[in-house]
Amino acid sequence: MVINLSKKLGLLLALTAATPVFSAPEAETKASTEAASAPAAADTSITITDPTVVAKVTIDGKTLEITFAQLKEQLKSLPANIQGAPIREIYEPLLQNAVNLAIITTKAKAQGLEKDPEVLRRIAECQEAMLQKTFLEREVAKLQTPEELKKAYEEVVKILPKVDQVRLSQAIFKTEADAKKFAAAVKKENNFEKALKALKDSGKEVEGGDVDYIRMDALPPAIGAEVTKAAKATLIDKPIAVELGGNKLFFVIRVNDKMPAPQPTYEQLEPELKQITFQKFAKTVLDKVTSDAKVEKTGLDGKPMTDKPEPAAPAAAAPTPVPAS
Repeated sequence: MVINLSKKLGLLLALTAATPVFSAPEAETKASTEAASAPAAADTSITITDPTVVAKVTIDGKTLEITFAQLKEQLKSLPANIQGAPIREIYEPLLQNAVNLAIITTKAKAQGLEKDPEVLRRIAECQEAMLQKTFLEREVAKLQTPEELKKAYEEVVKILPKVDQVRLSQAIFKTEADAKKFAAAVKKENNFEKALKALKDSGKEVEGGDVDYIRMDALPPAIGAEVTKAAKATLIDKPIAVELGGNKLFFVIRVNDKMPAPQPTYEQLEPELKQITFQKFAKTVLDKVTSDAKVEKTGLDGKPMTDKPEPAAPAAAAPTPVPAS
């Protein structure tokens, strides 16, 4: 789906506002049933490669080149919902954002800002933060052995809720009226695939098709609520309105099959397991590296602070003597 000019402008502003020096990972968003059910296939129509120069910026007598690899690297620092979008949809605003940043950097250097005390202070802070972050990440990674992560996996799967998975057919429309007409045609033909093919062949604007088994909790909430109530081999003939990317779309869904979903594998959960165990192992690292350090602290009253000792455990009561018989 091609994004219009106003959406491109909005995305460009979002890109500019969201370009940080460092950014924390965010949870992945689920934009549609198709995107949530399987990784997107590679777009074979994209022929440029990492070394391809995608933009040349000539400013103040200098020419800067931006490669596709640099563009993809910049993408990694942006929010997960932008990272997860098809590159074709965000390419133009992403490229324009890279051009804007290159121009701003050139102008900043022309003003000598790379030697400005405030800039140097901030760079030093960022450098220090990156040193701390990298040290912790690498030390924690040494402790996150497969054995430790598998222990965490066993604990996690014990508390994961049981969820169904479903196999669907879907048709997606921009208007509710078109969705209702399609639902009526499916009921008349009693054949979802045939009705969808006929509509596509007629040139009508419609998207959709079969969606292989997908977990119920991966569906958009509005669709999940209706699919939960539907039995196998059932057409949900009332169009389901879903907000996707700022657009309201209408889904006509047929539930082809429904069954319990298998528990996620260790490999599927490994990234989350590393996040879950990070704090535990970070504390282990911190305890180790601080144990040999001599630390002197000063309180708000200007006096030396002393670490408060842990309160002693209450002494066990002495056993009551038993009189000799």
